Amino acid sequence: MTASADLTTAVDWDSAPAGLDGVSAELRAMRSAAGGPSYAEIVRRIVRERTARGVPAHERRIPRSTVYDCFRDGRRRLDADAVGEIALALGLPPPLAERWSRRVRQAQAAATEASITVALDGAPAPVPYFAGRRAELDTLVRSLGGPDARIWITGMAGSGKTQLVLAALHRVQAAAPEAGETGRGLFIDLRGRPVDSSPVEPAAAQRAVLRAVGRDGAGSGEDRAERLLGSLRETGRVLVLDDAVDDAQVRAVVGPGPSFESGRSSGPGGPGRVVVTSRSRPEDDAAGWTLIALEGMGPEEVAAVLQHFLRSAPTPAGPGPGVAAGVAERLAHVSGGLPLAVALVGGRVATHPEWTLAEHVDVMEEGVAAAHLDEELRGALTLSYADLPQDAARLLRIAADLPLAELDMGAAAAALEVSDGRATELAGQLADRSLAVHRRPGRITLHSLVRASGRAWARQTDPPRVRREVFGRVGWQAARRVWNAYAVIAHSMDDAPRRTAFEYPAGTADAGWADAEQAGAWLQSELASLLSLAHAAPEWGHPELLFRLSEGLSWWMNLAGHHNEALRLHEAAADVAVQVADADALAMASLDAGQLLAHRDRPEEALRHFRRATRLVGDAGELSDPGLLGVILNMTALIEVRRGDLETAVRDLRRAVRIHRERGEVPRRLSALVNLGVALSAAGRLEEEDEVIHSGLELARAHGHGLFLANLLVNRAHLRVSQNRLQEALADADRGVREARSLDSPYLVIAGDGTAASALRRLGDRQAAERRMARALEAAEALGDALTLAEQLTIAAELADGGGSPERALALLERAEGLLAEGSDHALRGRIWRHRGNLCEDEGERSRWLAAALRELERSGSHEAVGLREALEGAAR
Repeated sequence: MTASADLTTAVDWDSAPAGLDGVSAELRAMRSAAGGPSYAEIVRRIVRERTARGVPAHERRIPRSTVYDCFRDGRRRLDADAVGEIALALGLPPPLAERWSRRVRQAQAAATEASITVALDGAPAPVPYFAGRRAELDTLVRSLGGPDARIWITGMAGSGKTQLVLAALHRVQAAAPEAGETGRGLFIDLRGRPVDSSPVEPAAAQRAVLRAVGRDGAGSGEDRAERLLGSLRETGRVLVLDDAVDDAQVRAVVGPGPSFESGRSSGPGGPGRVVVTSRSRPEDDAAGWTLIALEGMGPEEVAAVLQHFLRSAPTPAGPGPGVAAGVAERLAHVSGGLPLAVALVGGRVATHPEWTLAEHVDVMEEGVAAAHLDEELRGALTLSYADLPQDAARLLRIAADLPLAELDMGAAAAALEVSDGRATELAGQLADRSLAVHRRPGRITLHSLVRASGRAWARQTDPPRVRREVFGRVGWQAARRVWNAYAVIAHSMDDAPRRTAFEYPAGTADAGWADAEQAGAWLQSELASLLSLAHAAPEWGHPELLFRLSEGLSWWMNLAGHHNEALRLHEAAADVAVQVADADALAMASLDAGQLLAHRDRPEEALRHFRRATRLVGDAGELSDPGLLGVILNMTALIEVRRGDLETAVRDLRRAVRIHRERGEVPRRLSALVNLGVALSAAGRLEEEDEVIHSGLELARAHGHGLFLANLLVNRAHLRVSQNRLQEALADADRGVREARSLDSPYLVIAGDGTAASALRRLGDRQAAERRMARALEAAEALGDALTLAEQLTIAAELADGGGSPERALALLERAEGLLAEGSDHALRGRIWRHRGNLCEDEGERSRWLAAALRELERSGSHEAVGLREALEGAAR
């Protein structure tokens, strides 16, 4: 067998990759089959191949760490370009390159899907035919009666675990309506046993729950778990983790330590109330869980469920007072007492009044006679599906086939090409037959078994071309609404939506949003569905839909704080754009990803995206939006400022200003002017900074751009503090904060309040300074952006030190330093260390801190290094 054959057989081409760890395992198998070349040798092979392709010399090198990372497990994202090059360097035959690339995309899509979820704020109502389960329901309601509860409900598929929880929450709330949020559910589906989808990543579940209660989703998993449990304790809410894989997944969400498992907490009170449903049992039954195991319903409970359906559709034998005991007993036996199977029979009774109930049971019994395992339930599903009218059956297949946890009626109408009213009518037919559940108003969802069967029926019935067309109609309708919402929100903030190579959706009158608040609420409620559509689009034959959604969601996701989801989306768009050779899409996705990484203090990763985009715009006229060259220069300059290359940053930003002025691109020109002012400030060129800010303010006022007006006012306030023009600084900060608050821009409000606190401190109004500082810190904590919080903590430390509280100042500085990423933000780190040195009483320690601060400030290119160097040299003399 040849080495190439060994390499080919190292991959199980007939099976889907087992996530990103599966891709890494296949790379390791390829490396072994290739004779185990070193990572350095793989790098050399890639460099040789790039040289042969004519790649510029400065771009041929690939970091050894990048290659090494591709072979490691535990990655949340793989560099798709690098993984492809590594496989070829190991000897993968070039004809298999596209097939390998497709496997990597599938694995990345599975990993991404695991990060997409939403927590429903308020548990849905139980199905109207819920009946029986009295003992289990009483146990659950009783357990939820106190402030702390850990309840694990287990049972096979279709046993009614979720409906039991919903019924209990409904009863708890109905018993104490005056309790407000207490007892109200937070409901999240962990997708423990889904078909063709991935279980929810614990970190994504934590962030979704925290977002639903208005908490920060940053930090480690343990930090998030503590905040999550704290929110349950404070609000009295009940967290429902529905369809968990196992207790390992649950522990990863609510925390692995004694704060949860033993019922104790490091904070006040207990761990709050958590209810889990799962087909698995917890490994340790003594770990503090109240275990409720659901078995099949007995004849009396089966009769109670059926009676709900019989009331609306009497059989030929007449409605009667109830269901015959013999019939109920037979159905309980043949269905295993599974509520879902019983409800399916009930739905058939309601739609076939000419049949007797006994005849329905006969048909089911005949189907089960030759079945295996839980096929009685699948047999009931098949019977109910066969009875559906044609359009309702098609809706069921569509709802099961689309990668959406819920299907709203607008999407259903687009998929079927019917009116919203007709779609609602068909959804009602599915719900009447217990094939769908109305989880929220105007939406249906499917039980996992119904979804599995429905997806199989879709693949058997509907040609691939038709299924792709349905996905396209739903996806493009969603994209139009996204861009519509983006335009509404942007205009409300005096901002102009980004340019596009396509025509904007016409008007907003039909969007159903009275204002930006409603548009934002729609985006928030639909985000999980929008992300699912975007990430699935390439495999459904619509890569351009991924680009459209990525670009349309970018601005709002940044504004709303969905940074993790946005970064995954933009990086996916960039990877696909490379594969389909779409230069416009790659430039935009690289810019969007790079901006996020820059703001999240990951400059080297950001530069990688910006440089990839820069390669595309050597000749700007090749892009549909030539002004992107200026945007790229603007964003690259932000990284250059952080790295201390201020001269290059100023040069690039002045060039960006010229490009946007020549093209008449006012918002982009204003953005470049804002950043040019920042670069000049860092370089200590304050007179030039003053001129740039003045030019920007005139432009912003002339064109009514309130967001840039607020930004420039806050920046000028900072400049005025440096110039000791403190009353002017305070006036600018106050005007900037008012403008920013009216536009709901928390970053600028925080920056303005912090600058105002600095001015007030120097003016001697300590009390007012502390009030503004407290407000800035509270808002920065809530925002959850590490760099913003670190900046405000540094200002607060100066205020504390000036007020005679050096211990508090030191604590604030230590916390600020802990928020900074390693090897970045040299200017801020330098200021923190300089202040720490000034707090030291020991001369030797003071000198060490100040020397370290000088190195950081010099590395950043900051003009502050000059003054510190002179002070240190003077002290040495």
